[in-house]
Amino acid sequence: MSLRIRAVIFLIAAVALVLYYQRRPHTMPAVAEEPPPPQQAVADEEPTWTPDLRPAQPAEVLAAVERAFPGVFPAETQVAHRAVVGDFNGDRSPDLAVPVRALAEKVAEINGELVNWILQDPGAPLPGPGPGAPPRAAVDKGEMLLAVVHGIGGAGWRDPNARQAYLLKAAFEGQLDVQSRDTLFPKQAKEKKGTPQLRGDLIYKAGSGTFLFWTGGRYSWHKPKAPGAAVAAGQGQPGAQNLSGRASSK
Repeated sequence: MSLRIRAVIFLIAAVALVLYYQRRPHTMPAVAEEPPPPQQAVADEEPTWTPDLRPAQPAEVLAAVERAFPGVFPAETQVAHRAVVGDFNGDRSPDLAVPVRALAEKVAEINGELVNWILQDPGAPLPGPGPGAPPRAAVDKGEMLLAVVHGIGGAGWRDPNARQAYLLKAAFEGQLDVQSRDTLFPKQAKEKKGTPQLRGDLIYKAGSGTFLFWTGGRYSWHKPKAPGAAVAAGQGQPGAQNLSGRASSK
């Protein structure tokens, strides 16, 4: 075979190879898959801790009050045996409520603006959409109050770091009791009739339909509009459950 013929064959092969690659179907580039959307946090996720709902012992009460209200309420001003335990603000961590008395020499400190606790009058009107705010609460000497210490985690108010505290102008003469929001008004709460939006356990005087509840930013009184509208523990009403055995120290 002559050199000329070989050159022609090589040229034809080269042209055919170029035409093949030009007409070959293009491979589609791989499309990167979008990562799945992040899962939204589940509302009201169950806590991982087990709440310590043991009845409050007087020594524990004295220590918790001193931690939250240092030097303000000595032992003789606390009614430690009437302290109750419950999840009052609805965060599933145990809280403490104990009656205390304001000493005359401590009134100025209790009413001070630069304190670590929040002084509230549960009977004051709730803030509305209009201008103005309820007057700041003030305590008088010898006045009976309710000290509330909010808890942290499963240990609750027993946690050494639990210092968020509220001081309420709410005097209870008898034994305090705690009522679960889920058992106090099962029917009324389901139908949303005659009861406020309840976020936590309720603090009330045994045999009374009036109770303290957490609104989300403060404590407030709830008074039934008509006799018999509220279910009081110990009156044999359906759904009533007295939790004082769980929450209070006798």
